[in-house]
Amino acid sequence: MQRIHLLDCTLRDGGYVNNWEFGAEAIENITGALIDGGIDIIELGFVSQTKQIKEGCSINRNTDLVKVNKDKNNAKFAVMINYGEFNAADLAPKKLSQVDIIRVAFHKKDYKAAMDFCNECYKKGYEMFLQPMNALAYTDEEFTDLINIANKSHVSAFYIVDTFGNMSKGDVKRFCKLVNDNLDRDFIVGFHSHNNLQLSFSNSQEFIRLNTERNVIIDSSMYGMGRGAGNLCTELMINYLNSDFGANYKLLPVINGIDQNIIPIFNKISWGYSIPYYIASINDCHPSYATELVFKQTLSINDINSIITHIPENKRASFDKELIEKLYREYQDNHVDDSAALAELKKVFCGKNVLVLAPGKTLTAEKDKIERFINMTECIVVTINFTSEEFPADYTFISNVKRLKNVKDCNNVIHTSNVKLKEGYCLNYSDRLIEDKEIADNAGLMAIKLFSECGAGKIYLAGFDGYTFDGKDNYFDIRYTPNKSVEHMELSNRKIKKAIADFISGGMDIEFITASIYAE
Repeated sequence: MQRIHLLDCTLRDGGYVNNWEFGAEAIENITGALIDGGIDIIELGFVSQTKQIKEGCSINRNTDLVKVNKDKNNAKFAVMINYGEFNAADLAPKKLSQVDIIRVAFHKKDYKAAMDFCNECYKKGYEMFLQPMNALAYTDEEFTDLINIANKSHVSAFYIVDTFGNMSKGDVKRFCKLVNDNLDRDFIVGFHSHNNLQLSFSNSQEFIRLNTERNVIIDSSMYGMGRGAGNLCTELMINYLNSDFGANYKLLPVINGIDQNIIPIFNKISWGYSIPYYIASINDCHPSYATELVFKQTLSINDINSIITHIPENKRASFDKELIEKLYREYQDNHVDDSAALAELKKVFCGKNVLVLAPGKTLTAEKDKIERFINMTECIVVTINFTSEEFPADYTFISNVKRLKNVKDCNNVIHTSNVKLKEGYCLNYSDRLIEDKEIADNAGLMAIKLFSECGAGKIYLAGFDGYTFDGKDNYFDIRYTPNKSVEHMELSNRKIKKAIADFISGGMDIEFITASIYAE
């Protein structure tokens, strides 16, 4: 008779959202909530000799360092090892560890070596689960070969993994047939899915239906926590398995655990279905490509789709930050001869004071102060990537295609060559970039660089607030809310602050007239 096991991977797969920095207390609380909910297998994170480890994160150097101060009742504890990140000879014996199960994840090119690694770990006393990444990358023959090798190993569970969340119900059926036709009957079969196409829940139900003669494992995470589009929701599966299969999971402890430990993370760094992750999925791309382009905050959906479709086929499965940065720059850099436009702007700004208005929330919080300053100071007012009746400007600087829809009724437009406009002063995009690639196309910094190039006098800054970690509190207009992680916002704050300090140390006269993290 089929038995369905539920494996929660919040502390491992969910950790891609917050760099696994849950904190020791939250790790204990999440683990406790899952134990109280009766979850069969609780994945406590990664074991790795290569990943960066911080105090209170769900990554450990070895299995004996994974500590849980809870009575696990009937639950089993698991960890994941990415093949290539750990030497099997260094693995602590099972008798010294609370860990019961090691899940080994690997790319297709490594599947034979990964099987040898599993067999070595098995000798240390652990139950071994095999996690071949991205099943859709395998032909039927290759997947059957992998199954045949698994049959001769000491692995007890074999997984079908939908890495990019782009499996259809037909794909699930195809892989289940390959498994059921070839995998020995004493193996448990697992299913790990992602929600890029909003199919994680329905595909998991289909997987269960197609494997009624086997014991199966369904992977999920609390509130679907996971990189990009996220994962199958543990709380949804609890309710489904209880109502349709007579399971006895307890929903309330898990929901309370979500409310106390997961929702606060979601409010800072959201995950879930979105068009960019959908685009990545249908192009068989690693979701981090979409994440990186979304974090730019400069691209429309058409732009993101165009860049992703230019990623070479052999580079799509694994994220390559340098590659996506190169493709992004190439896409943005529509080179133009801007000598005439630059000469005209030098006539306008040379020797003149400039008030630069960025769209920070202090534009409204300190509006009276800004208006008094404009009335008392002779300066050219320039807005950055926005126009507003509340803040009339002499010029508008536009470098962000995504913000173009928020620019209306402006007489004097200065735009970079990645922004396709017929009117205004068009400047070569690549020449305006900042040297630091992490903030290279920050619009405010690009504008400051331009005004320096034009020989402007003193530059006053308003609305250059810096990122706070409640994303909804960063801009005077909610349409500008950033889709950045806390880590990205912290990095941007540090980098932008340094860039402005470098401008000043290089001889520019810059003064903040509204409150700013960059001025502290």
